[in-house]
Amino acid sequence: MKRVNLKNKNFKMTAWILATLLLTFSCVEESARKGRPIIRENLGGTVAPTACTTIYNTVDFTCTSNRNNACPSGTHAAAGTEKQDVIDEVQALSELTQEEADKIISDINASAVVCIDGAPVLRPTGQIFVKKDACICLAGKSDTINDCAATCASKNDASAKLYGSVTLGPDVELNKELGNLKNWCTAALTGEDLVNPSCTLEVFDGTSTQNLVMDDIPTGGNTFSVNVTTLAYETPYVATIVESQSGSNARSKSFQIYRKKAADTSEVPVGPLRIMPVGQYTCFTRAGSSDENGNFFNNAARLHYYFPADNTPPAMGPDKFPFLFCHDINRYGNFDSPEYPRLEHIPSHFAVWDQTDLRFVDQNSNSRPDINEQLEERLRVEYNISRTINIFSLFSWPNRPEVDTAPNVGFFMQPWIDGRTGRAFCPKQEQYNGNDPVFRLLKEAVGVDTEGIYLSEKEPESLTDDQGNVVPAPQDVLIIRENILKKIWFYIENGVKLVPDDITANTRTINFYWPPNTVTPLTRTADQKLYTVRAPDSIGKGGDTFGLTSTVRPPDKRFGCVPALD
Repeated sequence: MKRVNLKNKNFKMTAWILATLLLTFSCVEESARKGRPIIRENLGGTVAPTACTTIYNTVDFTCTSNRNNACPSGTHAAAGTEKQDVIDEVQALSELTQEEADKIISDINASAVVCIDGAPVLRPTGQIFVKKDACICLAGKSDTINDCAATCASKNDASAKLYGSVTLGPDVELNKELGNLKNWCTAALTGEDLVNPSCTLEVFDGTSTQNLVMDDIPTGGNTFSVNVTTLAYETPYVATIVESQSGSNARSKSFQIYRKKAADTSEVPVGPLRIMPVGQYTCFTRAGSSDENGNFFNNAARLHYYFPADNTPPAMGPDKFPFLFCHDINRYGNFDSPEYPRLEHIPSHFAVWDQTDLRFVDQNSNSRPDINEQLEERLRVEYNISRTINIFSLFSWPNRPEVDTAPNVGFFMQPWIDGRTGRAFCPKQEQYNGNDPVFRLLKEAVGVDTEGIYLSEKEPESLTDDQGNVVPAPQDVLIIRENILKKIWFYIENGVKLVPDDITANTRTINFYWPPNTVTPLTRTADQKLYTVRAPDSIGKGGDTFGLTSTVRPPDKRFGCVPALD
């Protein structure tokens, strides 16, 4: 918002006229003025003998009113500290007597709306969101803690450069004059008297601020790049895209960047652990009968399976059809093939740490991944703390029906519990940048925000077999990550569905409908099934726990932490 300025529009002449009129009013007998409005023709408005309570225009000192309480063209309603700024300037003007200044200030304080010079700022703020996959590249290598090796491999910048992209809030996306980052940064807006808009990247290290020049944004584009050579290594920065040239000071949502020199990968890898996306897909188990005249199916049930992106499960054998299939039979025919995608495949349903990262190898054959021992040793050497570290664990899960041994999916992090509140959490930048030595080490090993991962089991279903007998459908266990669960979860109390908060998420039985509907998550549709979040040791037991537990279990039933996907 630009600075309020009363010293314009021939203010000295206006102040002189105001002073003359006020003096004239003071010399007129009350009986002569009673019941008559005082017309200030030179100023184009009406000055009431009492304080203005409607719309007060500080440009020409008039008191008016209209149906919408709207300010005249070329002015805007004072917001934030602008009203006090006007008062401060009135008090500082030598052209006014104290009586005149008091009258103006009285009107300002009493008015419902105070109009000040300048059209309103129309460029939305807080409506630009920088995606988490922003990368800093230098000489074809990643120069940040993010997993940017693939992105930076195609960049050959001699200086460190930040590459990012944004999503748009509705106030930008639906605005015909905006619609993209390029226009938000550079387009002059109708009705706004600010000119020559352009953006810089504002970075703050907790002490000082730098404003970095942004490269030209492609026409109609939502991507940006910035030379960040001046930023120090291993220093967290809070970054914000700011349109500051015109004076609107519209801002994006802030995001964090952190430079870290590219590691020498010729030996044991360093830097953040590699991340592997995990896909979810569906298989159908059907019940019915088969004879020489064809197949007759009474009903079917969905089952969900999971596999890492680098290990797609093999196709189902023809002997499984028609009662079990995992591909789109309407599109590809009855029999499966490795060329066919898995049914209802969600490629990045959640993420784990890549088991092929050398730091997850057990090179000394002591049944512990090396990363745990490396963290343990660094904690002892760098902080003089002796503690057994078992943060990372192997995650195995069936990747298709009827497997004898569940294959490896990747590694997950054990969940954490806040000793003060007793609530579970997964570490984010707040913890990495705190004082706990373990989290400070994890910042280098992990770097990215993490989220909880949960197990859930579907409500009981039944199938009718070829003899007409009703039999239980196979149990379906669905894995769901925290940032999706919190958009669709609920608990039931006295027959009413309620959305959990930080307290009830730990003290109630949590449910959700799947497939997810984030718009109306509490309304069940015909294709949705009810799932209930369960602790790992309660799966298949109706949620019951028996005997003493030997480990501390998170009260919200999360079984681990994985890299956050959003």
